[in-house]
Amino acid sequence: MKDQRKKIPYLVRYLMLCCCCAILFSGCWDRRDVTHLGVVGGVAIDREDNGLIRVTVSLLNGSPGNTGNVRASGDFHLTACGETVYQAVSNLEFINNRMLSWQHNSIIIIGEKALDQSIFDYVDMFLRKDLRPKALLVVTPGRAFDLINTPIGDDWVNALGIARLLYVNSKIHRGAGYGVSINDFITAAATPNASPYLPILTLQEKEPDKKESAASESATSQGQLTEEVALIGFMVFRDGIPVGSLGDIASKGLLWYSGRAENSTLSITDEKGGIFNLEIVKLSMKPKFQVKDGTPFVTVRVDVDSAIVEMVGAEAPKSREDFQKLEENQSQVMTEILKTTLHKSQELQADYLQIGQLARSTNYKWWKKHQDQWRDIFPQVQMEVTVNSHIAFAGNLRDDVAE
Repeated sequence: MKDQRKKIPYLVRYLMLCCCCAILFSGCWDRRDVTHLGVVGGVAIDREDNGLIRVTVSLLNGSPGNTGNVRASGDFHLTACGETVYQAVSNLEFINNRMLSWQHNSIIIIGEKALDQSIFDYVDMFLRKDLRPKALLVVTPGRAFDLINTPIGDDWVNALGIARLLYVNSKIHRGAGYGVSINDFITAAATPNASPYLPILTLQEKEPDKKESAASESATSQGQLTEEVALIGFMVFRDGIPVGSLGDIASKGLLWYSGRAENSTLSITDEKGGIFNLEIVKLSMKPKFQVKDGTPFVTVRVDVDSAIVEMVGAEAPKSREDFQKLEENQSQVMTEILKTTLHKSQELQADYLQIGQLARSTNYKWWKKHQDQWRDIFPQVQMEVTVNSHIAFAGNLRDDVAE
């Protein structure tokens, strides 16, 4: 073998290697020019009064034309109808004379009328195409078309601004929810006896800004800046159909229990009615499923560190006893919120806390015997909460200033 290799001139071997590299790394055989693609940044899905499905896409590389609509924010929207989502998308490509590229899609918004049937009928196509698994899925009580056409913040593309809004809400203390990816929603829906949920976005009236820039005046004349996008909680699903929504308390409890609240706020009162606004700086929950005298229980151990950020009509705590009273109040309020979250879940008959999976993982022997009766057992589940509360400090206010 060595003798045969020596017979091949070095230059010939070098040229053969270059040719192989050129063939392997050229990558041009299936290229798609970006000018032939419509890069989708967001999708809105509605059901019209005639039963047809309207799909509206926000393109990141769009340009004005007879079939599109350019907003002041720079968005280029296309909209079309069909009997199914795929047919509507096919019509979009036909009127746009571009192939739609879904790899950069950040959000899918589904309107209220479309939720009369299973939500999976609308997302099935996106699961089978080249869609980002982290693309967010949200619902709105109005028309998704109106939502995706409303400018938000200073983002160039409305859909990206909505996705950013969901991200920011998961980081700020006042956050009312967080973004749920299409992958997380499908995973929760596939979990036995569990109920998935999605954030609810809505349009709220707002005061027109007198200092609007010239670029936004056209949008104001079209009524685009008289409303703003707001996150108002979660919609709970069972078997693909919405069964109810969560208010502020249950949404906060869900954020805590699921471990998705990186920051949170809490208001408590003292004996004289003074208000203490707290920022939770550290929160840890350890739930466990137990059965006591035939009654199923969820025992939750909560470790929470918080800080006083504002006092209204209250005296600053000066002794350890004063802090202990506040910590007891904090423990009581947190316990009530978590129990309210469970009661709302039982009221909707939707296990969005995934207590069934908790029973399976922490008490498998019992779960194996009772899993088929879980829907009948779930309303009987009780919750015991133990809160290890610690108010660490009262901010950076100096004593001489406070006096």
